[in-house]
Amino acid sequence: MKNKVIIWDNGNFFPFILCNSLKAIGDFDFYAVIDTTNKTKKFFESQQFVKFTKIWFYHDHILPHKDKINTDYLEKFEKKYNIDLWLLTQNERLFNQQYNDYYKFSTNEILAIIEDECKLFEQILDETTPEFFITTETTLHHHHLFYLLCRAKGVKVMMLNQSKFGYKCIVSQELHKLDFVNTISPKYPHRNFDELQEYMKSFDMLKQLIHHKNSFLSSKKSKLNAAIQFLLISNNSNVRTHYSYYGRNKVKVLIKELIYSINSFIKTLTLFLP
Repeated sequence: MKNKVIIWDNGNFFPFILCNSLKAIGDFDFYAVIDTTNKTKKFFESQQFVKFTKIWFYHDHILPHKDKINTDYLEKFEKKYNIDLWLLTQNERLFNQQYNDYYKFSTNEILAIIEDECKLFEQILDETTPEFFITTETTLHHHHLFYLLCRAKGVKVMMLNQSKFGYKCIVSQELHKLDFVNTISPKYPHRNFDELQEYMKSFDMLKQLIHHKNSFLSSKKSKLNAAIQFLLISNNSNVRTHYSYYGRNKVKVLIKELIYSINSFIKTLTLFLP
């Protein structure tokens, strides 16, 4: 009997790549929830690397503009799965005016999004009944909601998350927590404190972050090319299909990026002033 695996891929491709590796060592039924932009969506629609039994593109199912909200359903959902939906919305930066400079969501829009998500995620898990859920660290509220629902339904979660050591990750059911920590035997039980400190320094997370910044975020040419691509070539279709892009026209984004760059330059300059 095949094990059923469902993944959440938000465009970083790790869960997808892992499925491509798993198919070589076992017999699985793969399902996927894809939360990505329209451009990346085309890849998942045409790729031939992994044969998914079914794919759900998250933004195809979420319609924020709706007048009537079924609050009874939302209340029953919270009680059934012990999930605080309003807490998720309060911690969602897209719904918070302090962090979203492009669009102000109404309460009805937020509740409509949550209602659509709850119904979609219930339907997905009831239809697939997966044994495993593979994901990276949850980011936005809907990603975390799907994770919580998997936990509530007894689906084994395999979440890749950053460890406290640089260049290393852990796979666990909860973010930054080891599974079965009480049963783990120390690999080097006789190391003293100084030796443990030296071992930790050899996997310095700060060194990893600096290396990442210098390797991937330092090219001015790449930034310029990306700006030209965004301003002159891209059709910016996500503003019509993805509520997370509401209000993000090209002029607003350009102005915000310029302000951010100027403020960053000023902060850097002040570090060297007497």
